[in-house]
Amino acid sequence: MSEIAVLIPYFNHPDCLEKSLSSISGAEKVDVIIVDDGSSEKPLQRRLKEKYSNIFSVEFITHDINKGLSYALNTGLEYILSKGTYKYVARLDVGDKCTWDRFKKQKSFLDLNPKISLVGSNAKMIDMEGKFLYIRKYPEADADIKKNMYVFSSFMHPTIMFRTNVLEEIGLYPYEVCQDYAFLFKILKRYKAANLKEPLLEYEVNPIGFTYNKYRRLQIDGLKVIWANFKLKYIKYILIGTLKRIVCILLGPKIMMKIGTKLRLIGF
Repeated sequence: MSEIAVLIPYFNHPDCLEKSLSSISGAEKVDVIIVDDGSSEKPLQRRLKEKYSNIFSVEFITHDINKGLSYALNTGLEYILSKGTYKYVARLDVGDKCTWDRFKKQKSFLDLNPKISLVGSNAKMIDMEGKFLYIRKYPEADADIKKNMYVFSSFMHPTIMFRTNVLEEIGLYPYEVCQDYAFLFKILKRYKAANLKEPLLEYEVNPIGFTYNKYRRLQIDGLKVIWANFKLKYIKYILIGTLKRIVCILLGPKIMMKIGTKLRLIGF
């Protein structure tokens, strides 16, 4: 059994799941945990296990009905914790692709930096046809990460790897729309973090990924997360982040996606 559990929540799109799995190489020993959240398009579990058996192990956990992303992530984390053998948890989303040595590099970084409990990376942004758009850069130092969190998320969530033992103190994902954002804040309150400069993930930008109502709810929940984590020393960034989200609500996802692409930002 590996020291690294790669957690992938799954809901339909088996071809995209296989695209993500095919990007995980034999350069690193990992166990992949896939949580099928009540999908109607079921992955072929036996075929996938056999196909990748010489590269990594695959474990499927299935919900009978769709419960939502937070539930799927927490089901996976509970399984990982129950094993008691994994030192690190890495995230990957269906459709995103890793560099061949992503997990190896992040594990080495955490092994060499015991005071760091969470590490992400920059990401290569591509369009729906696979065309390169730009490199999305994130703050690398802990101090910059923590202040930037109030304006934009300091991590692309599917790039993160964290020490499993942090879950003993912070618990699991909150059951809300901005579960990733809130979860990261929970870690950053108590632990140090970093981002690797090298882009270790290929992220597909979907210009029609949100309806206006869902997008509006994301921004409102994001505001709640910001103010729930209020710290006076970050008031400047809190106010900027608040204004940014109000602008996002007023302009909507299509316009903000265009602005974000031009400014090489994500997280609107």
